[in-house]
Amino acid sequence: MVNLYSKVFVLFLLLFLLADKKINSQSHSQVWPTIEMTGKVNKDLDLKFKYRNKYDFEEGESTASWVNFGISYEINDLTLGLYYRELSKTNRRGRYLERRPYVDISYEIFKNFKVRLRNAFRFRENYEENLIRNRFRIQYSTKLIGLSPFILNEIFMSNMSFNRNRVGIGFKKKIKKTPITLKPSYIIEFFRNDETRGALLLSLEIKF
Repeated sequence: MVNLYSKVFVLFLLLFLLADKKINSQSHSQVWPTIEMTGKVNKDLDLKFKYRNKYDFEEGESTASWVNFGISYEINDLTLGLYYRELSKTNRRGRYLERRPYVDISYEIFKNFKVRLRNAFRFRENYEENLIRNRFRIQYSTKLIGLSPFILNEIFMSNMSFNRNRVGIGFKKKIKKTPITLKPSYIIEFFRNDETRGALLLSLEIKF
């Protein structure tokens, strides 16, 4: 079974490297510093908080930032979450606010292999039309020399139309005798308008 997991991880890694060949044509390079906090209410129920800022090197400024909070409940291999996100974002119209209540469902199909479905309602300031966003992610992780490397692929849909494909690779590292876990990763996003974006995600997770 270990060999099977290793083969799956190598396959995902090869797919990521093939995707990375398009990185030379990307329109934007970004860095996403992120802080996550989890507080355990009881064995199965958690409180969640998350903050992220997206800095774009071509623009020379932060193009988006958001805060996220909610609850998650585990039932065996299934995790259900209810969340609210408030986002400040810049585009051609300037800076605007967006509010997103969403539902998050994760399921561990087998050890180290998870799928996630997220459905969000996007209420956008100064837009006549609001959107429904659906995201479907598959993620595989393993153990290697004290680290937990992972690779993922996620499809984004807006009002049932394809919006982008996100692939990423990274690792988790628990800092001994602390509640802190480091989760750096590299993300490549392919948009339907042929724009490509690469982002270094620097995530720090604290569990209470």
